Amino acid sequence: MGELYIDGTWTAVAAGGRRDVINPYDASVVTTVDEADATDVDRAVRAARRAFTEARGVTVV
Repeated sequence: MGELYIDGTWTAVAAGGRRDVINPYDASVVTTVDEADATDVDRAVRAARRAFTEARGVTVV
């Protein structure tokens, strides 16, 4: 089972899909990556919104 980096931790992908990354020059497979589904994207968006809300109150010096 693959993992995605969401909300500061590696978490298991919901559906377990994989996708080949293809080199456009010669069509060879460069690597294979874990594929997010809608559940994974929803988790990532919720984490990003929460982080944005928390960071809004931080003063950058």
